[in-house]
Amino acid sequence: MKGKGRSSGGSLVDAMQHSKPERARFEEWRRGGLGCVHVTLSIWEDARDTLKVIGKWNRLFEQNSDLIELAESVADIERISRAGRTAVIFGFQNASPFEDDIELVEVCKRRSKNPSLKRPDCPVAPE
Repeated sequence: MKGKGRSSGGSLVDAMQHSKPERARFEEWRRGGLGCVHVTLSIWEDARDTLKVIGKWNRLFEQNSDLIELAESVADIERISRAGRTAVIFGFQNASPFEDDIELVEVCKRRSKNPSLKRPDCPVAPE
């Protein structure tokens, strides 16, 4: 999509998006030529509230699969973008979702590395 801020073969990425997730926003992303959006799941939320946000996003992926899909790798981002949809990757703005429990970091790390799972429960940007 030359002329819209993208070089040939590349993807336009919006980092640290924290807006109201809804279909109208996803349509804006497509009109803007966004190949990938890094969604901030948590700014100050604790673990439980962050998991609620992830649950909401899971429903949004199901309801808007023609526009968005969760990406777990660079290959996913490229595939989703080539298909005319926007790839979504998850992240935090700080460590508040881990609360004071170092075990929550390990839980997220292990969950995100398990290839048998369709979606990670924990937001970890793709490698």
